[in-house]
Amino acid sequence: MIDSRVLESNQLFIDAWSFWAEHSPDGSVSKPAPGVVATWMNHAWPICNLMFFDTAVNDEADLVARVRATFACAKGLKHGWLLFASPDMLPPELRERAPEIFAQHGLTRATQMTGMIADSLVSPQRELPNLKYARVRDEHARRSVGTVNAEAYGIPSEWGIDAVNYASMWPDAAFGDLAIVDGKAVSTATVVRLESCHYVGLVATLPDHQRQGYGEGVMRHAIEQAALVEGPKRVALHATEAGRPLYASMGFRDAASFIGYYPSGG
Repeated sequence: MIDSRVLESNQLFIDAWSFWAEHSPDGSVSKPAPGVVATWMNHAWPICNLMFFDTAVNDEADLVARVRATFACAKGLKHGWLLFASPDMLPPELRERAPEIFAQHGLTRATQMTGMIADSLVSPQRELPNLKYARVRDEHARRSVGTVNAEAYGIPSEWGIDAVNYASMWPDAAFGDLAIVDGKAVSTATVVRLESCHYVGLVATLPDHQRQGYGEGVMRHAIEQAALVEGPKRVALHATEAGRPLYASMGFRDAASFIGYYPSGG
């Protein structure tokens, strides 16, 4: 029996990326095979093009069939992509062997993320800087979100900008905020309005402005703005290993672990 927290975190991952894909001009969401969901934003940044397992894997044959389905679905896609799968969605006897099975069928482990959720945030454990915030409402602000993310994650700036520079999402479908220091956007966070929770994504701080409380400050501000409009909700996210300690200090608790795999050919 799979823990309900794992199932919820897995579904929230799918729901959040479906949101991004559905608001992207060239995006799409599909179910190419039983147990597989594809969320394509059709952008160059591979994290924008994800596949997931939306039900528990039954056995090794089922796992192999789903992996093959991801490749069939991605055939002809001009951009890179990743499959995110929680080990807890696999039968216990397959979990240790899963990386080997994925590798045998063309997928290499790339990264790990942790699904986290908070019923409410705890008070800051440090004094946060007094920041100026700007709501993401126009193209200039959208480009700033993309640029900050690109620099923070070490990708080409055009990848970051292309991933967010469309008006269909901002400002009504999502609450995006920029932290401004000396007239420059240095940190950003966005809250997506999902049915069951507020989902936080696109959290990033310029490398030379990190570890100064800017990321926590802009996250808290975006969450507060969403709560003012919709009322308080639980808050969810999927954290990189670098971001996980900060989120834990804010009151987020672990729900599930996810491994990201990319096609071995590139």
